[in-house]
Amino acid sequence: MKSFLHIFIKPKNKNLFIIVVSFVDIFKNVCLPLIKYSYNLFSLDLSFIFTKLNLVCMPMPTINFKNFCRKQKAFYTKILTLVSVLVILFATYLAIINPSSIPVEAATLPAFGKAVYFPNSAFPTGYQRRIEFPIAGNKLNIGATDFTIEFWMKVPSGVHNHTLPMAGPGWVWGNIILDRGIYSNHPKDFGISLYNGNIRFGTGPNPDAYTIETSGVNVADGNWHHVAVVRTLSGQARIYVDGIQRASGSVLVGDISYAGPYAGGYINPPDCNEDKDPYMVLGAEKYDYFWCSIGDSWYALDNAYSGYLDDLRISNVARYNSNFTVPTAPHPEDSNTVAIYRFDDNTANDATSSPVNGTVKARVTFVRDVPYGPDCVAFADVPSTNNFYSYICSLRHDGIVDGYPGNVYKPNNFVTRGEMAKFIFLSSNLFNIDPKPLETCAYPNFPDVPVGAPFYKEIMSLRCTNIVSGYPQPPGPNIYKPNDFATRGEMAKFIKNAFGIPTNTTCGNFPDVPDGAPFYQEITSLKCAGIVSGYPQSSGPNIYKPNNNVTRGEMAKFIEIARNLY
Repeated sequence: MKSFLHIFIKPKNKNLFIIVVSFVDIFKNVCLPLIKYSYNLFSLDLSFIFTKLNLVCMPMPTINFKNFCRKQKAFYTKILTLVSVLVILFATYLAIINPSSIPVEAATLPAFGKAVYFPNSAFPTGYQRRIEFPIAGNKLNIGATDFTIEFWMKVPSGVHNHTLPMAGPGWVWGNIILDRGIYSNHPKDFGISLYNGNIRFGTGPNPDAYTIETSGVNVADGNWHHVAVVRTLSGQARIYVDGIQRASGSVLVGDISYAGPYAGGYINPPDCNEDKDPYMVLGAEKYDYFWCSIGDSWYALDNAYSGYLDDLRISNVARYNSNFTVPTAPHPEDSNTVAIYRFDDNTANDATSSPVNGTVKARVTFVRDVPYGPDCVAFADVPSTNNFYSYICSLRHDGIVDGYPGNVYKPNNFVTRGEMAKFIFLSSNLFNIDPKPLETCAYPNFPDVPVGAPFYKEIMSLRCTNIVSGYPQPPGPNIYKPNDFATRGEMAKFIKNAFGIPTNTTCGNFPDVPDGAPFYQEITSLKCAGIVSGYPQSSGPNIYKPNNNVTRGEMAKFIEIARNLY
């Protein structure tokens, strides 16, 4: 560079030459190290600056101070001092005035809490969509004193909140949240249900006469709500929603604790051959009467609760006599606490020091969606009111989805077959198989998915484990079509094969997926497993729409339910 400059700079302009070369030398040997030091000090990243300025690291001349006169050395020192000060000031400006330039190290995601989810399933009976708690001879046998039952609940928008055709004003006609009934309208019955967005609480012997119902607030609006039910021995009952009293009235006076066993505590086989009498049940009618007794699957579905519950606390006192501030943290345990169920560890275990644990039936799942604090690192375009929020949240927490730049997920975008392969690959734990599927694979790669292609590893891992087989192209080998959108029918096959869901068509097919239709077995098996429920119609049963493209939101829901169940 010196020789290049000598050609164009005359000897009389030697000072100009010194300035140019000195500036280059300063930038290489002083500015760059100083900038790097300053930004390391502030934990900053200057790569974006160099990229925008198109600065390229290259060999630069080094000035020998011995070749300068004193005047030139003084000039060099002044430039060095000035540039150093400017660099430090610039670094400080970016660190303080423009903190968005500070990179945040990827942190380990915290262990967020979970809620229990009772799915809106087309499975005909509530028997497998419940949690059962034993009550005979233990502390859960409440009713001999005042008591309070409080919990958080959330009903996703669009989920059924139906009412039974013969419904009366009693709690038994709603979507049952908690059932501590006794068969055949016993005086010691009591329970809580959801009815047209309202909360009902009642006792026996005639639930239509001994039930109170909230008004003025819709709890089935897709948001979390705190519900507290208080009942006193004097027969007074109150219901608080989000800390505000929304119902009060008279129920049965006196002791309503369980004093069984009672006759008729179980229904006959084939599906209902267990004694359900000495239990308190969450999520479904205790005896599953409409299915077990009269075999009506639609009444049974309408009588069950579909939604989330969290942080259930049962107390042996009337905790609330007036409006109160809604808790912003999990309910604490105190001397009046009977039991607390957090659901954070995928169980219905009691969090108190003397636990009485519940049994979780097969169709119940647990999701990362809680009413207080963050339940996950949310995507900007998936608010907590989104129907797919909890599923997407859980998959992100477990590293199965990571979204697009800008912290967005695009839940309404269609899923390509290549993307679907990645979803399945990560969620079904194929990457942890040893030896890896690709190492022992008996199949050649698909012609349209060569080595190095996007999703090659994921697609071929599914091929090697017989989850996918591709499209026949006689007389040549099958192809995969990785860029085609996946249909809801194809999605059913992916999930059934990947999670080993057993073939089961006993619950009945969707009207638009008759016996013999493409993917009939896969779709119907997912229906019977409680993974899919279809689209509600104005009249008649739900339909599936097997030829519709599946969205990223739908895919998250199906995968999250499948991996929890299987």
